[in-house]
Amino acid sequence: MGEGCRRQCHLDRCPIGGRIERAGLGPAAKHVQMLGADRPVLPTVPLFVRSVPIDKALHADTMLATQMNGEPLPFLHGAPLRLIVPGWAGDACVKWLTHLNVQELEAEGYYMKTAYRMPAKPVKPGSPGQAVETVPVEAMPVKSIIARPDDGARVTVGDIPIQGVAWTGEGEVVRVEVSTDNEKTWHEAELIGEQRPMPGVFGSMSGEKPDPANVLSSRVPPTAEGLPSR
Repeated sequence: MGEGCRRQCHLDRCPIGGRIERAGLGPAAKHVQMLGADRPVLPTVPLFVRSVPIDKALHADTMLATQMNGEPLPFLHGAPLRLIVPGWAGDACVKWLTHLNVQELEAEGYYMKTAYRMPAKPVKPGSPGQAVETVPVEAMPVKSIIARPDDGARVTVGDIPIQGVAWTGEGEVVRVEVSTDNEKTWHEAELIGEQRPMPGVFGSMSGEKPDPANVLSSRVPPTAEGLPSR
């Protein structure tokens, strides 16, 4: 998936927790299944059905979105109604939402039992394919990227600014490090912007112009989030 994708915007929100609770939750209420209005282009393609655990559905930040950046939610972003599950991968943020179903078991179907799953335990990169236990993709792992300078950019002699962004799904980024010498040494970056759980934390870094043969790297060092992620 390469660097993946990420978007920041303002959403007018309506938390769904209270609405689900008003419907009455029994002891078997363990998951909330979501279905949108989109339909497959071919009859052989399964419906996109996902579910989230009830605790996540009741979280104060899990919301129904109808507006984005002060304007009606665009159609391509899921209008008229989209579920937003902050900190989790986009597959949980179902567009064109039409149905929420509280149930005991997680959703069945291809997009829960086969697609959008990941190994339950870390798998060494490059290891041969083999059957491993998998779990649904949920919270985004800790991640950092360098945005400036651009890949292949030409820079002037002397110190250059190195800027990037780091984020995590359910936690808080408290430290970012950068390397300009092929990861031989690491230096702590200055964190700027608002620091709070889940949203991205921008890092501002500066250092001497690296050797053109060297690779710039960034990482979130081991903290409560676990292993570094570049």
